[in-house]
Amino acid sequence: MGTIKLTAAPEGYEASKNLIQSYQSMIGGLMWPATQSRPDIAFPVGRYLCKPTEDHFQAAKRILCYLKGTHSYSICFTSSDSLSLTGYVDASHADDVDMRRSTGSYVFMLAGGAISYKSGRQLIVTLSSTEAEYVALTLAAKEAIAVNRLLKELHNLHLPKDGPVKIFEDNQPAIDLTKRPASSDGRTKHIELRWHYIRQEINRGNVKVTWIGTNNQAADGLTKALDHIKFKQFRNLIGLVDFLQS
Repeated sequence: MGTIKLTAAPEGYEASKNLIQSYQSMIGGLMWPATQSRPDIAFPVGRYLCKPTEDHFQAAKRILCYLKGTHSYSICFTSSDSLSLTGYVDASHADDVDMRRSTGSYVFMLAGGAISYKSGRQLIVTLSSTEAEYVALTLAAKEAIAVNRLLKELHNLHLPKDGPVKIFEDNQPAIDLTKRPASSDGRTKHIELRWHYIRQEINRGNVKVTWIGTNNQAADGLTKALDHIKFKQFRNLIGLVDFLQS
């Protein structure tokens, strides 16, 4: 998929009824694969759902063409004696040029394939890339707890009792923030209480945040449009493969 820079409709713009109906119908059809089985389209599908323009409509058509050309791609899970739930977190700071909010994302992997993922605008405006990553880490920690609990209840698939869910993050300053006591950290005193949840779960031993290089960051393609080479790497990292060629 090529990279296209889209923006919200200009102030005062009113889309035609036919365009709205066609666009909403197309996006409605894309939402199922985007949220259930095709993480590679989660980032573009989850944006600009209101007041569509012709540019948005054409971009949605390109996604449909991409899916048609990659209909044989599926998430592949590999057999293994050790099943470890691992997460990847990323954020793109203030990439929404209209509201200046950041895009946050996470993806959780099991047996080599993505089993849970999310891409979307953050609810608040953050003041730095470190803050954007910190907020994304809290959302990922919540998902880690929920997914790990579900695996225990369904099939007893979980990490050893003394092992936390490992979450990989490529922003070292954000990792450093998770290790500081909130009461002694002046740099985070303006951040709402809810976003410090990540610190609690680290202290409880439920999650562990570990640095990883950007080239191995599986959540990267959920926060931004990538060039062709990086996009193929992203698909490989999340276990999305072409079964006709595998």
